[in-house]
Amino acid sequence: MSLTVQQALTLPPLTLGTVVAGAGGLSREIKSVTVQEIINEDPISVKFLTAGVFIVSSLYAVAEDTDTQVSLIRRLNDCRVSALALFNVGAVMPQISGRLIEVCNELNFPLIKMPIHASYYEVLTAIIDKLLAHKVQTLEGIIRVYEAFNTQMMNIEEDYSSLLDMLGTMIGARLAFFNHNQKCVYSSWDKENSSLLKEIFCQSRSRFSNLTDSPKTPVPLMVDGKRYLVQPVHSSNTYYGVLIIENLDYPPPDLMNFYIKQTCRALCIILLNSERQDKYRKRLRCEYLYDLLLGNLGDRMQILSQGEALGFQMAGVDRVLVVSLNQSESGNHRKSIRQLLQNLEVQIEHVFPSSIPIVMDEPSELVLLSAGKKPKDMAYMGKWISSLLLPENTESLVGVSSSCNGPEKITACYQEAQQAIRISRQLFYHSPLPYVFYDDVRVFDLLQSSIKRKKAAEVVTELLGSVEEYDRINNSQLGETFFQLLANNVSTSQVAHQMFLHKNTVLQRKGKISGFYDTDPFEGPNHLQYELAVILKKLFEL
Repeated sequence: MSLTVQQALTLPPLTLGTVVAGAGGLSREIKSVTVQEIINEDPISVKFLTAGVFIVSSLYAVAEDTDTQVSLIRRLNDCRVSALALFNVGAVMPQISGRLIEVCNELNFPLIKMPIHASYYEVLTAIIDKLLAHKVQTLEGIIRVYEAFNTQMMNIEEDYSSLLDMLGTMIGARLAFFNHNQKCVYSSWDKENSSLLKEIFCQSRSRFSNLTDSPKTPVPLMVDGKRYLVQPVHSSNTYYGVLIIENLDYPPPDLMNFYIKQTCRALCIILLNSERQDKYRKRLRCEYLYDLLLGNLGDRMQILSQGEALGFQMAGVDRVLVVSLNQSESGNHRKSIRQLLQNLEVQIEHVFPSSIPIVMDEPSELVLLSAGKKPKDMAYMGKWISSLLLPENTESLVGVSSSCNGPEKITACYQEAQQAIRISRQLFYHSPLPYVFYDDVRVFDLLQSSIKRKKAAEVVTELLGSVEEYDRINNSQLGETFFQLLANNVSTSQVAHQMFLHKNTVLQRKGKISGFYDTDPFEGPNHLQYELAVILKKLFEL
């Protein structure tokens, strides 16, 4: 709070003084005090005439020169001197002339007559002590803002209570803070006043529709007969919200205005830091999940403790799901797939809150860690995803591994779910399955992992080589027709339906295939042997 001439007159011995002229200027601010007897055009003399200086003088050099006294007052006023305390009237200056009083009243320049027994020292000491007390109070306020700022930085909460509680205490007023989403995140008022605060906020928003209109000082508003000050909280390029303060004088006293501005600056830093903390925490969570799925973390205890620190409860994870989207290669294929997966991730957080989603890059897929056996039927997840309106030529497939009996098994389960998708696409791409469980295809995974690839290629070539050679020469589909007949128990009508062929065409191809072999490949043990050969070819992509 600044010191005015009016307030200085309440300090002993200034209480003994008499304002003989210029009472209209008693609100002038005092920033310093000095003794000056010779005041003329000399540069050394003029340099002491700074704005806000309170001058103590007897004017002995011009005590009997009224013209010079009048000229002096005008010069002091031009330099925005706060007031002149005149001593030794009668002893040095015979009397205060009417012309001097007249010019002081004209300029609203305070002229204070001090009693003959008052001393310069007492007046100087009183004003200096008051100014020092103001500086100390300002410094204490800075320290309190700094301490509240540090407390808030170490414990970022949505309501920013540490900092705003401190401001309310320092200025002795109730206040509220609306964030950039127009949500009241802090309030000194009771809940029943929420509609009043909303009304104040709405009125304030009409005063500054964008950042370029945002005032640098609080905006006064009258609502229901009571004054409120509204202070936008923003940095040079970012709007963070609005601070509402109840019933302060307008304009607010300097010290209170200082506290408000410092608090707003601290809020800007805290809110900016909060955004960066959110991004940092999100990156840590993603990196943790990446490392977990790729097997880069340590033992069970490390997985659990690190996960708990990031807000993940990994002890209850019982199954892993991988959502894979397959899309035609037109356009920016990889980018569009990732965007679709990110959109799915946002939706799944609401539909399946018990699942932990993470979008992986290589390959692009959405991984879900299901905790607490919710939803109990993971098939529902696959059906739900397959029911979404995906872009044309985009199919979804969910691989599920339900053998996760501990967080240390998550990496293996992730690989199983991936393998379920790969095997399904290799062997059952004609079957419109929205999901596939690893347990249902694990025998094929066993074949891939245990059979020697080179030996499998030799067997496949021996059994299917003639048909493959015919396809290469004639660009036919005998090989695919062969597999579909084996997979569908030699049902020509079913194969015709799946391959969009006429039944007679399938019968014709079946006869052509049989002609390559000495014994009918569709009968007896031959059927299983050739079916397995086709499976090996697709599994190993031979």
